[in-house]
Amino acid sequence: MAKHVYARLAGHGWILLPHAPFEFERVPTNPRAVDVSHESADGTRNARIDCATDPPSIDLGPATSTLSEVADVLPGPELDAWYIETSVYVCPWPEGFSFVSSGAPDAAFYLTGEDRSLLFVQGPIPIGRIPAPETMVGPGQLLLRKGQTTSGPWVEVGYTYEGQPWRQWHRVVARGDSALVVTAQGPVYQADLVEAAAIEVAEGLMPYEEDE
Repeated sequence: MAKHVYARLAGHGWILLPHAPFEFERVPTNPRAVDVSHESADGTRNARIDCATDPPSIDLGPATSTLSEVADVLPGPELDAWYIETSVYVCPWPEGFSFVSSGAPDAAFYLTGEDRSLLFVQGPIPIGRIPAPETMVGPGQLLLRKGQTTSGPWVEVGYTYEGQPWRQWHRVVARGDSALVVTAQGPVYQADLVEAAAIEVAEGLMPYEEDE
C-alpha cells in the first residue's frame, strides 16, 4: 500500500495529498492545474489534476487506473496560489521548480529546477544551534555577500561545481526560540531565478495551523 508523505500541496480550494515518492509539476498553460507522478512498485503512475473546476478535473496517465494510485484530493483553503504544507510550516511553491519528495522523514521535500538547481528547507532548529553567517561557508566556497532581514541573517557563497561557477544561499527565518533555514543553489546563469525563489519561500514561511 502506498504511504502518504510529510508534505502536500494546497491551493485553489483543494488539498492534493500525494503518495511517496512523488513529483509535482506546474502546467504552464493553466495555473490551477498540476501534473503529479508517483513511483510505485509497479512503475510510474501519474495524473493531471485541474482545480479550475469543482470538483477538480482528473486526467489519468496511460498506466494509471484510478487517482488513488497517485494522490487523494480533499477540500482545502480558498487560496489563489499553490502552497506547500508540512506538519510544521507552510510556504509558497515558487515558479520554475518541481516539488518532489521521497517521503523520508529527514527531508520533507525538495524543489528542483533547471540544470540541477535545488531549494530545500531545514528545521526547525534551536536558535542557539544556528551558526553565524560567516561560518555558513563550506570547503571550497567563498563568501560573496551577507545581510540581515527582520527574521534573520542570510549569506551568498560562490563555488565551482563540475567546472562551472555556482551560487548558494542560506536564509535564516527565526520563529521564537527556533528557526528554519532555506538553502538554495544553482549555476550562475540561474542565479537570479534561484535567489528569487529562496527569498519568496523564506518571506512566505508561515506556521502550519491544522483546521479545527
